[in-house]
Amino acid sequence: GLGDVYKRQAVVGEMCRQIGWRFRTVTKDRLFTPPARRANILLVQSKGKAEFTTRDVYAAIEAIDEAGGEAEFGSVCAVLGGTQIGAARVMAMMVGRILKIDLQRPINPRSRVSLVVGGPAFAEGVR
Repeated sequence: GLGDVYKRQAVVGEMCRQIGWRFRTVTKDRLFTPPARRANILLVQSKGKAEFTTRDVYAAIEAIDEAGGEAEFGSVCAVLGGTQIGAARVMAMMVGRILKIDLQRPINPRSRVSLVVGGPAFAEGVR
């Protein structure tokens, strides 16, 4: 089972250290996901339980619509309560598949935010 794999890795790791080699397990995620994207995913997931209301969803949609279908992260945060609270709400809406944030570069006030096509905002007729 999986426990056996971990035990074997520990033994191999110890053997490598004894002869002066480094040993570490590298996951597929670490090999193929760019560091900025991985950091963004972890950040967004950490805010997944932040609370937001239907009113917040409407405000985010309005900000995105007014910006032509894609708004800056900072401007959406501003309408949702400011830098920290707004950021947590935007990220929680991403976890809830309402909003999409560009995760290719570190999230910043200029990151692009849009609606998830086919997400809850569309399915429930919020628009």
